[in-house]
Amino acid sequence: MKTLILDASVGIKWFFEEEMSQEARALLGQLEKNEIKVLVPDIFFSEVANTCWVRTKRKLSTAHEANDAFNRAELLPVEIHSDHELSGVALDNSLQFEISAYDGLYLALAEIYASPFVTADKVLFDRCKDKFDFIKYLGDFK
Repeated sequence: MKTLILDASVGIKWFFEEEMSQEARALLGQLEKNEIKVLVPDIFFSEVANTCWVRTKRKLSTAHEANDAFNRAELLPVEIHSDHELSGVALDNSLQFEISAYDGLYLALAEIYASPFVTADKVLFDRCKDKFDFIKYLGDFK
């Protein structure tokens, strides 16, 4: 079974219609059929919750839709890894590649597990694509 690291920019597209939602939902289908294994750091859920909140503030979603999306995210069959255990490597990544420590957590997980890291964050992808061959942009991921 293939293992992937997915960040919240991919995960949020499972619950809301956005650009590249179709590609993200294809990965969700594979996850639900146990065709892939997905690893995420703890922060994945905080980022999903924050994005749900932002969507309500921008009036893109109702509070009910935001709560429903977050509740469904909590039920996903993903393997959760401690931010604490990843934080040292995450900080190194952040300082070296000028990315947030949050993004550094996902990169650390991909490095440790030698698995592809899929993101819908174009800025993150562009900053890291020449440094890591395991980072994949959701729009290009097959």
